[in-house]
Amino acid sequence: MKNTEEMLDIIRFIKINAFEKYFYKKVDQKRSAELESNRRGGFLEVSIVFLYFLSCPLIIFLTFLAYIYLGN
Repeated sequence: MKNTEEMLDIIRFIKINAFEKYFYKKVDQKRSAELESNRRGGFLEVSIVFLYFLSCPLIIFLTFLAYIYLGN
């Protein structure tokens, strides 16, 4: 209950003093940074999964090429 009252007091303070645009900008900056971080993390995760599933066929293909290159 105390946390709710404190949060409402903060919201009232922001609205009374017309700081909304300032805080919107702050929140938007944090959201943009978080989205960029999530985007990078997602790209890294997709890349790792792609390489994981590609590794077996790639190793087989390279082994076959080496076999052919050595003349057998």
